[in-house]
Amino acid sequence: MIAMLQSAGHSKPRPKLPPRTPRGSAPLPGRPSALHQPRSLPTHAVPKPDNGALGKLQRAALLSRITTSRKRTPGGCNGTEAKGRRSSNAPKQTLVRGGPTDPEAIELFWPADRNDSSTGRVLGIGTADNLAAGTYGGYSSEIVINWATAHGYSYSLFIYRHSLNKTEDKARLFWAKPQAIRRMLQRPACAWTMYLDGDAVINQPRFSVEEKLLRFLAPAVPAVRILLTCHSPFGDSDDCLPCKCCRAGRCPASARARPAPADGSIANAGVVLVRNDPTAREMIRWWANAGDGECDAHSYFGEQSCAGRMQRRWVNQIDVVSAAVMNAPFWYNPANWTNVTTIQEYHLAHRSIRIQSSEFIRAVKSNENRSRPALRTSSCFSSDLFICHAYAMQTALRDVAFRAHHATIVGPLRHLLSWRGRTYAERPAWTAWKRHTLSVT
Repeated sequence: MIAMLQSAGHSKPRPKLPPRTPRGSAPLPGRPSALHQPRSLPTHAVPKPDNGALGKLQRAALLSRITTSRKRTPGGCNGTEAKGRRSSNAPKQTLVRGGPTDPEAIELFWPADRNDSSTGRVLGIGTADNLAAGTYGGYSSEIVINWATAHGYSYSLFIYRHSLNKTEDKARLFWAKPQAIRRMLQRPACAWTMYLDGDAVINQPRFSVEEKLLRFLAPAVPAVRILLTCHSPFGDSDDCLPCKCCRAGRCPASARARPAPADGSIANAGVVLVRNDPTAREMIRWWANAGDGECDAHSYFGEQSCAGRMQRRWVNQIDVVSAAVMNAPFWYNPANWTNVTTIQEYHLAHRSIRIQSSEFIRAVKSNENRSRPALRTSSCFSSDLFICHAYAMQTALRDVAFRAHHATIVGPLRHLLSWRGRTYAERPAWTAWKRHTLSVT
């Protein structure tokens, strides 16, 4: 048999291949492992750079960030060692027992595959009535869950048994926000925690927290622990205009001695970013505890006014930037507005916004399909802004706007997730948490 093989031209034995490099181990000399090979980036994950040297630097920086994020180290935000890549987006469900001021909730938790201490957690809250299929809360939570997964963050959704149709329940839900943030900060170490309201949604999924927001927090700015926004999206160099929301380290004593005026200078707590360290945990504890008695724990939007008090209490540790940075109102598209520099112009802008909203609602009631293009082209959703917030909108308009936004953003999200080896979370386990909720007594 050997002679026959040799005569057929197979006299040389096949060379031995080098052993396969295990995932996560150092590559063999002269042969990088698959983990260390740079991968081509999806088009939706890359910002639109120019064609010059700056564009090359942007692409190199983004490639470095994403390649680094794929390396998994134990002991990060999940609190356990990562054991390979998760291809499923099924959440873990737990019942979170409440206290005298902290209501009971169902928590759905999507673990991160980027399990290192330099990343963070994203969280949101909701109720059964604003998370149902076809509602703005259902669309926004689905988008944020998949965006967080695509960038390697863990996500927690706390579902409460209250109703947004009851005034007393709304007050409890407003205060559930700082309490949920506090709960996240008490868990195994993450570098930061980010909270988004149910009517706040990711607008450009290619953007990350590292790329857009960490430059405002420690250690980039050593003293700053919490990032908030004012209501106004206008301003220069991230400052808020025409209102005067105090920036970290730049809040005079005269401004700290009085409440913020109701001209857009009030901090908006719809999107909050917190650096996880002892100072920030004490600040959030104070906020979640209604300012240790300084804030009205039963008032409508009481938690937001208390956030303003917190900002004046820790003036160097809390930065308040323009809403365009991470909390742009739904009506704002920079392409449609010149910069507003006076309070009078700000009030005129709000008046025109109310008129437009009324026209949109009439269009929704008469013909929803024809109103969808107008909702997108005249809104934050058609801009390049990171996060859009549809506060102070009627529910019918919110539902239509978020449905239209969901239809356009699913494709980019699927692309980002497939590059990371994750699957898209379709209507994240709605039936599962409903069954769990019914079992709660």
